[in-house]
Amino acid sequence: MIYVAAVLYGLGLATVVLCACCMEGLLEQATRENGLFETISVGLLLWLAYEVYRGRKRFGAAWMRYASVAFALLAFVAAMEEISWFQHYLGFESGAFFEAHNHQHESNLHNLIPAHIFSSFIYSGVYAFFVFIPLILRLHEGLWRRFGLWMPDVHVSLVTLYGSSFQAFFYDEFGAWFDMATLFFALTLLIAVVSFKQLWTRALGLHTLFVLTALGVLMASYRVFGFFNMQYEIREMFVVFAALLYVRLVQRNAGKAAAAH
Repeated sequence: MIYVAAVLYGLGLATVVLCACCMEGLLEQATRENGLFETISVGLLLWLAYEVYRGRKRFGAAWMRYASVAFALLAFVAAMEEISWFQHYLGFESGAFFEAHNHQHESNLHNLIPAHIFSSFIYSGVYAFFVFIPLILRLHEGLWRRFGLWMPDVHVSLVTLYGSSFQAFFYDEFGAWFDMATLFFALTLLIAVVSFKQLWTRALGLHTLFVLTALGVLMASYRVFGFFNMQYEIREMFVVFAALLYVRLVQRNAGKAAAAH
């Protein structure tokens, strides 16, 4: 997975840097509807659905296997929602209901909700589960021993925060400043917890250094971003990738726990 991460990290950063220095409009082109990053997100969602379904037998409890099937189905539906159930590829028209109520006039459900509300809900959950909850639990050894098996590791948190670095820095709007403040606080908390618990490894140090360096580059390129710009397609791609890493981690931990018993 390290090679996949390297390609995704490099692709996102290179798109912004090239747009900032010499290829104006590249970010908008790469993040348009059915563009490069949305297509990658769809591929990752389908991969996620496959991984969850394939790994369901690693769980001993029947309810966990059923939950895995349900989550795999959810990931598949999310992939289809991203491409509006092949509407743009097959060229069929949206029905009257979607024309009237869908904010992009597409045949999908998620755009029935205003984008800023839907995105705020999704990213609040992503920050909570992939970053804040696991970091806080690590500070309490008893809770971590009880729940750590099901928690994302620090690398998953860093992937999430790297994706969140693609944002409209310094934009004069409360939501943008709050987004930026949340990112800085989360990174500070991560470094503090990892240092306090002495979790540093060479790989984790290099990963953190890259994310911080990339953050500086992205902040220096802030003029290519906009509050309503579709750089959020890049963020969504990294959220799905973080979910894929998390699923593989949990399945691996479940397999080890089953073997130990």
